[in-house]
Amino acid sequence: MTRNIRWWQIIAVIIIIAGVVLTAWTAQQLDQQMRKDLLTKTRIAVESIDPAMIESLNGSPSDLGSTDYQQLKAQMVRLRAADPSIRFAYLIGQRPEGIIFYVDSEPEGSWANSPPGQVYNEVTPVILSAFSDQTEMTEGPVSDRWGTWMSALVPVSDKKTGQSVALYGTDVDARYWNYTIARDSATIVTTTLLILLLVVTFGLTQRRNIREQRRLKASEDKFSSAFHTNPALMAVSSIEEGRFLDVNQSFLKTLGYSREEVIGRTLSDLGLYPDPAQWEVIQGQLAATGQVRDLDVKVTRKDHEVLDGLFSATVIEVAGTPCLLTVILDITDRKKAVDALQESESQLSSIIRVAPIGIGVVSNRVFRTVNDRICQMTGYTAEELIGNSSALLYASQEEFEYVGREKYGQITQKGSGSVGTRWQRKDGTIIDIILSSSPVDPSDLSVGVTFTALDITDRKLAEDTLLKVNQKLNVLSQLTRRELTNEIFVLNSYLELAIQEARGQEGIIVNIQKCEQAARSINEIAEFTRDYQDLGAKPPAWQNVKMTLLFGLSHVSMGNVLHSIEMENLEIFADPLLEKASQGLFENSLAHGGNVTQIRVWHRTTPEGVVLFFEDDGIGVPHEKKERIFLHREGTGTMVRGLFFTREILSITGLTIRETGEPGKGARFEVTVPNGMYRYSGDGAREGH
Repeated sequence: MTRNIRWWQIIAVIIIIAGVVLTAWTAQQLDQQMRKDLLTKTRIAVESIDPAMIESLNGSPSDLGSTDYQQLKAQMVRLRAADPSIRFAYLIGQRPEGIIFYVDSEPEGSWANSPPGQVYNEVTPVILSAFSDQTEMTEGPVSDRWGTWMSALVPVSDKKTGQSVALYGTDVDARYWNYTIARDSATIVTTTLLILLLVVTFGLTQRRNIREQRRLKASEDKFSSAFHTNPALMAVSSIEEGRFLDVNQSFLKTLGYSREEVIGRTLSDLGLYPDPAQWEVIQGQLAATGQVRDLDVKVTRKDHEVLDGLFSATVIEVAGTPCLLTVILDITDRKKAVDALQESESQLSSIIRVAPIGIGVVSNRVFRTVNDRICQMTGYTAEELIGNSSALLYASQEEFEYVGREKYGQITQKGSGSVGTRWQRKDGTIIDIILSSSPVDPSDLSVGVTFTALDITDRKLAEDTLLKVNQKLNVLSQLTRRELTNEIFVLNSYLELAIQEARGQEGIIVNIQKCEQAARSINEIAEFTRDYQDLGAKPPAWQNVKMTLLFGLSHVSMGNVLHSIEMENLEIFADPLLEKASQGLFENSLAHGGNVTQIRVWHRTTPEGVVLFFEDDGIGVPHEKKERIFLHREGTGTMVRGLFFTREILSITGLTIRETGEPGKGARFEVTVPNGMYRYSGDGAREGH
């Protein structure tokens, strides 16, 4: 025993050391990955910042009245709101007096707001290095007057000169950063503790086994004293002759005998077992193992009625003489019910077994039934799942608790429900699934829940792969456009020199001017790809229509044009570039509507879905141009390349747009949102049909 105790204690120490080392290594890897992710987010945000707007600022309180400052301020607010993990987003510059703030994401009047021109006294060597080297960096944790942060810094460069005009920075609370690392490292800590618990349990179990054997001996003695009060049919008989030495009251009452009719007589005297072959089976098992466990038998009552029984027997000593203790449970009624149930379950089991999706039953979060598909999906056998907690299939307790709450809430409200989650296979692989469930007894959820599990891992992998490919194509498009723009700039410079040198030679000058026009067309095409490259780069999402329209409107100078947006709490499922699509509609009215004085946006529900109406009181669109305005080369003077781009954004999620206004009375664009692609949020929310 001493050697065993030393062995498991040594193993426990090794497990603890290994767990600490692995946890520290994992935390370091997580920190490095999070730094890369933060830098990537910051770098992507910089692509949307216009350097010319920054160059127009003075870096002083006078910027507060600047339109460029207000637009940059709104952009900082949106960039921060797009990622809840980011606490501050800001633009800083380097002046003789030190590092100053141009604009940040905090609202005016906030205690954390940094007005334009405010000197940042807690500047770090990393920030100075980022300015001097014009390179992107991460740092932290560092502390300043606002708190302790993990930061990413990316230069914003003038696209013509390549010179840095400012640094764009994002700050993440160091407490949130450390919490994320600790949370993601918790799995290793938990696994280490579980393994440690198993080792300790194994060491202690050996000592406990001896005590359990002693308790079992005492329990058997107590069982013997309770012989006559047991509800099962119990009897003690001699092994050699099978003569009854004692029976309990349940034996006499169930079979209809008196004690005098049984004691001293044999099994054959009473004709207790109508089938001699089953008694031969009992004797054979007794001879081989010394006991019989739960053997189905037929037992004959005194009135010749045959009962179904569950027979068990073991050899005991009575006054030093080996005897046979038999126990028979009357299962006649239960067997009839079981036979009927088995017939029904056999049919249902056949259906469940061959079903192409996972099907099972969970009660109190414990698996009661699973089909073959569940086993194929998880890598566990049915024996390993049934009787165990469904938490076995979740990588973390948080995910397990979330799914439990989500499913229970849906079942309570709707009678059934579905939820997306992830399971962890036996080999550690994570799979994505859709869980659907319905109560076995709607009046009592504690009875159990029937669930189905659909494996969507391959589908989700394909979606993720497609997203990554789109992102890479996006980057390639940016690089190609940048190089093309640079070459066009060089070409225009040479053409301008050529015109100067060709003065007096009108034929040559005309040809050079045609080259300049071709260069402008090439540049326009390159600029068009800037807007088009982001289509489908991010998955569609539910968006509040009114807020999206207001954001799109914020990029447009409306002058004295009035606007009315009557959207209530309508949400639609659309590409993230929906804001640019709405911006395009406003710009189109201002650019081509003539003397537009009012723009109204409203909606109406139809059997096919919801129709959004965008109306102005301008000159309208002639009948022959109602389709042409959506073509690529029509209306390309706007920032989002006109209505062609707007239609492309909407079509990603099946939304359509057409112009139905009456010429001379204003333009009217109808955006049709099909059923399933819209919903209402907030109080009185209702789903789209």
